[in-house]
Amino acid sequence: MGPSPVSVVVPTFGRPDDLARCLASLAAQDARGFEVIVVDNAAERRVRELVESHPPGAAASLTYLAEPALGVHNARHAGARAARGALLLFTDDDAECAPGWVRAYTDALADAAVDAAGGPVRPQFDHEPPGWIAELLSTSDRFEPYALMDLEPDAVRPDKGFFYSVNMAIRREVLFDLGGFNPEAFGDIWLGDGETGLNRKLWERRAHVAYVPDAAVRHRVPAERMTLAYLRRWARTKQGPADAYSSLHPFPFRRRGILALMARTLRASGPAIGRSLVPSRRLDPPSVRRRIAAWTAIGELEFCARLLVRDELWLLVQRERWLEPQDAHVKTP
Repeated sequence: MGPSPVSVVVPTFGRPDDLARCLASLAAQDARGFEVIVVDNAAERRVRELVESHPPGAAASLTYLAEPALGVHNARHAGARAARGALLLFTDDDAECAPGWVRAYTDALADAAVDAAGGPVRPQFDHEPPGWIAELLSTSDRFEPYALMDLEPDAVRPDKGFFYSVNMAIRREVLFDLGGFNPEAFGDIWLGDGETGLNRKLWERRAHVAYVPDAAVRHRVPAERMTLAYLRRWARTKQGPADAYSSLHPFPFRRRGILALMARTLRASGPAIGRSLVPSRRLDPPSVRRRIAAWTAIGELEFCARLLVRDELWLLVQRERWLEPQDAHVKTP
């Protein structure tokens, strides 16, 4: 069998039921001949058995790959290194792709000027969301905590195009040239800014990032995420560290840079942080967004404090390229 022009990479970690739905959506694509690589970051036997027994459907091949290095960025990069396609499509195990997903991206990147692309990410709720969540989502075309976006195509500038890793395409040569995704989580420890960093690297080279309305996915939103407690945890443990990493990553001076960022965050968000500590029953969208912003600022400060005392974390923040396999001597959290 010759090389596939398109490779779909699906990282997974302990969610075989979600993965089965994702694979079913890929098997039902209206395009044919692409390869699917499932990268298992938990190396579970049941996941391997699921992949090896699942009918490929429209796909030319369906491959299982274990990646023992913890971190979704490591899983994505393992899939990219194993891929035979010149065009790489990424989605997550808890997403279901529209039947025309592969074809829409293939058509969009048939234009040699397009380097990467993203598409709509719409919610797939486990059950009807509470009213305040529904109202919150209705007030914006993007919602970071659930990695949702549904944009008007004319509103997206090609030199500032944006994608979430749950729904994206990129030329293999471009991904490798840029050094891949920035890190995200190592288990429960959030280190970097993931696909946001990759988007930023594309912007810096003025790459053309297309928005493809027909390349849509549905992203599962389980019941436990439709709570204020989840939004607080997401903001403090994920978005806050990611924002701090984005600010500190190019900065060569460790202590000076960290202390400067902490001072800036306190000046900008100190009063909001104080208000967020006061119990409130207000669930209108502006109030919820203000609290998310305050919790994010707290997460930035907590991440910076860890960097001040943990040398190994600072070394990881300074690392430029993550696509190459990690050296054995490089410690991760």
